[in-house]
Amino acid sequence: MKTINEKIKELQQIIEQTKALIKVAQYNFDDNASAKSFDKYIEALFKNRLTLIRSYGQQNKEVDLSEFNYDILTRRQQAISALAAKVQEDYQSQCPDFSVAEIFAQFCAPCPTDTFGKLDELYHVEAAAAIWILDQLRNSGKLDEALAYLPESREELDRIDLPDVTDSVHCDDLIRGMLYIIRYRNSSKADFDSTKAFMDSADATLANSDKPDGDPARERFEAVLSLLDSDTIDDLRNCFIAYTHHLTQSCLSVYDKLNEKAVSAAKTKIAMLEKEIENSKQTESAASVLNQTDGTNVTLTASDTRENAMAVEKDLQNALYLREAFYMNIMLQSGGFRHQLKDLLGDELYAQLYRPMISDPFGMCFAFFSLLDSNSDVIWVYNLPYIILADSCLELPWTSAELIRAQGDSPKPAPALIEAAKDPERYLTPPSESLLNQKLVAPPFVGISEDKISFSQLVYLFSGVVPPRGMPELSYLKALLTDSDLSENEINILYDYLTLACSLSRRDENYVFIDEDEEESEEPSENITDESLSELRELKRENKNLKAMLNKLEHRLKESAEALDHANDSLNEATAELGELRSMIREADNSEKEYSVTVTFPYSAQKRAVVFGGHLSWLKAIRPLLPNVRFVEPSAQPNAGLIMNADVIWIQTNAMSHSDFYKIIDIVRKHNIELHYFTYASAEKCAEQFALNDMGEPEDNSGKES
Repeated sequence: MKTINEKIKELQQIIEQTKALIKVAQYNFDDNASAKSFDKYIEALFKNRLTLIRSYGQQNKEVDLSEFNYDILTRRQQAISALAAKVQEDYQSQCPDFSVAEIFAQFCAPCPTDTFGKLDELYHVEAAAAIWILDQLRNSGKLDEALAYLPESREELDRIDLPDVTDSVHCDDLIRGMLYIIRYRNSSKADFDSTKAFMDSADATLANSDKPDGDPARERFEAVLSLLDSDTIDDLRNCFIAYTHHLTQSCLSVYDKLNEKAVSAAKTKIAMLEKEIENSKQTESAASVLNQTDGTNVTLTASDTRENAMAVEKDLQNALYLREAFYMNIMLQSGGFRHQLKDLLGDELYAQLYRPMISDPFGMCFAFFSLLDSNSDVIWVYNLPYIILADSCLELPWTSAELIRAQGDSPKPAPALIEAAKDPERYLTPPSESLLNQKLVAPPFVGISEDKISFSQLVYLFSGVVPPRGMPELSYLKALLTDSDLSENEINILYDYLTLACSLSRRDENYVFIDEDEEESEEPSENITDESLSELRELKRENKNLKAMLNKLEHRLKESAEALDHANDSLNEATAELGELRSMIREADNSEKEYSVTVTFPYSAQKRAVVFGGHLSWLKAIRPLLPNVRFVEPSAQPNAGLIMNADVIWIQTNAMSHSDFYKIIDIVRKHNIELHYFTYASAEKCAEQFALNDMGEPEDNSGKES
């Protein structure tokens, strides 16, 4: 049986153990001894995590244990040490009840979650980065220059397995070629010439990124990147780092709330144990009570005290479990595991976790690679950057389909789909009733007899694409949309849009990115010497350079042709304007002649006439004089149909914009419509000029304007 002193000593040990649970470690990263102490903490943390991961990985074959090799783990520990100093400096004052450096290390330590290889396998991160690069090259007009650095043979392209993704802008082989440049960017010459893919994950790339200068694979990759705007790349990288910074702050804030409960429960337990010790020193009855306890939850008084001690201990263990479970499962913030983390934390705490609004998921995938190549510490740490990458991937167009495919089981059909199966005709829109064929807009530059053109015509006008003529197999799509909060008109618009997109994705495409020379497919002769092979490689390199030069010359020729067309348009416009001025001079000369007839107002025009221009006061005065003439308000846009249905167009130039004037003139010339100009400011004089011309006076100058 234990004595009172022995029991007191045991209670004091429990108090010290409890205090250690809430002890705040202080690190001075400017002091070598303190920094080494933190490094030892990280080493112990990694050792403990790896033991758990290997134990877990033996039962779960999806865990990639090959990623946890010595070189990668060492570099990751260095990254955590470097970043922890800055994180502690920024947030320790806001979180005084725990060691920010240690908890940041806990967030960034290994855990059995998806690595980059898994994320790329599920979400096609590399393909997204490749498409972003191609978009930038295309938008800047430098895609032709980049083609010179892409693979030149079908053998090289066939090394790349393209994911089941169809892009509306870039063909499959072009994306495959850019993927080749990305995946082989850090390969050696031997790897580059072999058929073995070099990189299975970004971690492998980083671990082997120290390559000698002059490596052809790296040179190709750098040459392509040099064509991109450096400011855009810097902005994307800074954005990714900012996302990671905000996520770190958010995680520390949530952990602070969890730690408060643990600290409170620990302090309560310590106070209770200290009271037990004090009582044991003051009463002999404490000895008999102590002899009846196991030393874990000591009770020296009544049974209700024992129950309170057990409740405090339970609260402490629950708080400690929740605190540890949060940083052990931090990656549950990403992907389809968010509901698990929400169940762990509860709605209130989960709502405080940072969720970035990813507006450019393709750009964020590229930013990850860019930081990867710059050997950034932000990318080297576990978990936090992968959460940002996973969140970006969830915004990619193909993610939902990939997640459904990965689940294996078919999702439960929506009620509307069940109804559609019973009555499919109800959800089928005949092509004649489709919004594609409804009259929507009236472009002033389209010379047709009707005022408006259909959406189908508009699509072809701007894209050269002929919309589909109805796709009955998509009738269930409309049924699915009826479960949403969209209006019927919005559903019809989306249905037509998705029908068009679906049709484009199914079109036949026989385009081949690379033309193969028959000679290249032939087996090399056994008599070819090393010198001949070297000469052949040099000729191929020269051929590639000539192709690049040809692309540049073709691009310049295209620019010169466009400039020449623009100059011709300007010349034609100036010539036409000169013709208009001559016409106005003729009108002014006619106004000086004596006429053989007089005009009585109001005058009824014999021709269908439309008048453009003039101030509001002028219009107000002239309308009663010419009641059956169509006067267009100054604020109204020129209507092509109105102009083409007129016999004669009159223009009052003293109140008309240049853009409206040239739109009218362009339509008049194309359709050979009679055109005249008012040469007076007075409404009465202008009405007289109109009436005399309408009656045929003077006959020798009443012809149409060319």
